[in-house]
Amino acid sequence: MIKSIQHKFFSIVLLFITILFGSCVSAKDTVENAQVEVKYYTLDNGIPVIFEKNASNKVLSLNITVAGGTPLLEPEQAGLEDALFSMMTNGSEKYDYKTLSQLEYEKQFSLTSSAGRSGSTLSLNCIDYYFDDIFPVFVDGFLHPTFVEREFNSLMQGYSQSLQQKETDPSSVLLKSIQETLYKNHPYETTSEPTKNSLDSITVKEMKDWHAKILDSSRIFITVVGNYDSKKLVQKLNIAFGSIPSAKNSFVPSNIPELKIGGNPIIIENEIAAGSGYMACVLPAPNYDSKDLYANILAGNMYKDILFNIVREKNGACYSIGSGAMSGKAAYNMLYAIKVSDLENITTWINESEELLRSGMLIDSKDPKTGEYEYSTIEDRIEEYKNSYINSLFSVSETNQGLASLLIGNKLLYNNPERYLTVVNKIRNVTSADIKKCIDKYWTSDTKQWFVVTGAEDVNKVTIN
Repeated sequence: MIKSIQHKFFSIVLLFITILFGSCVSAKDTVENAQVEVKYYTLDNGIPVIFEKNASNKVLSLNITVAGGTPLLEPEQAGLEDALFSMMTNGSEKYDYKTLSQLEYEKQFSLTSSAGRSGSTLSLNCIDYYFDDIFPVFVDGFLHPTFVEREFNSLMQGYSQSLQQKETDPSSVLLKSIQETLYKNHPYETTSEPTKNSLDSITVKEMKDWHAKILDSSRIFITVVGNYDSKKLVQKLNIAFGSIPSAKNSFVPSNIPELKIGGNPIIIENEIAAGSGYMACVLPAPNYDSKDLYANILAGNMYKDILFNIVREKNGACYSIGSGAMSGKAAYNMLYAIKVSDLENITTWINESEELLRSGMLIDSKDPKTGEYEYSTIEDRIEEYKNSYINSLFSVSETNQGLASLLIGNKLLYNNPERYLTVVNKIRNVTSADIKKCIDKYWTSDTKQWFVVTGAEDVNKVTIN
């Protein structure tokens, strides 16, 4: 079987795919055969607690999530919540940065944070033996971060350096252009990370004000995975977080409309991309709750292999090429080509790949004597692609933090933490007709938009067929 290679750009793109999709060879056993025990509790103030028992290791993962995410912030506030949650990991009233660092070394735990479109999470991962000692650190970090000037300045410097790099890196410039175009006047217009226009607006005062707003029990839920007495844990959580009040108006998740796809090609000049090109084509995709979701992903995986073989291997038009479904709310499909060496002809070969996909044929192998491709049908290969996808789906489930991430992601997206357990059956039920429908409706749609980053002298070479 002819395999495709991966590239840095697709790793960047995967940031936009829901936490539901990871990679692991043991996923089939984890999801299809394991008996998962998930319990639900409620603190005195209504905060839900999701507890999954896992006695397979000694690590306990405790996570507190504030739902809402970037739609609650204006574009000029981009990165504010990410900065706030980062500061929670850098010292609190009872545990300054030095003390926290020493405890992390002595007790072998990690206190980390993440911020996204649907919500932000503070996570503690520790050996269960030390949990009772470390729990107060987690509580104080969430409730009483101190915003010490030295740690704040260090965080801002890191953001600034990252922005400077992204301003010139062709892959980052390409992705930024896609985001700004797709999400203009959309609830996702505000990014989770700071932008050039928002960085200076992130101040200690703004973080303190935002911290007061997120302490809203109607937005918070807690997720725990590990081998611990759940009732004892809930008692501790209730003492720590059970008195957080609810805002006057209870939280309701933002309505996220579907994207409007389509438009003229956008070509951006970039000095680093001189002599080559970085390209992407955005296409429509089924939304996160569509029955087409998994058939669309399988169709994209098939398309990726065809693109690799025709565009890269046969014609040598780029260093890397592929396709991916950006699943979730406001979903879209995307083709990408990295370090394009033939800007004039690459879309011709992409169109050739598209026609092969539309015909229901896949590239199976290459005849070693003639060098010609040998073909098979979607019907011939569908089970192979299903198995490959299932086996690449749940690497995250190998750790307790990963399992917690699955519960959190499914809670935020579907309001059903255990939904990830049903994914394998949904994939198994996809038919070749379902895949062909998605090929026609999404992957080969005439509704599309191209984005190109290339050198100033190469702009005239760009040909979109």
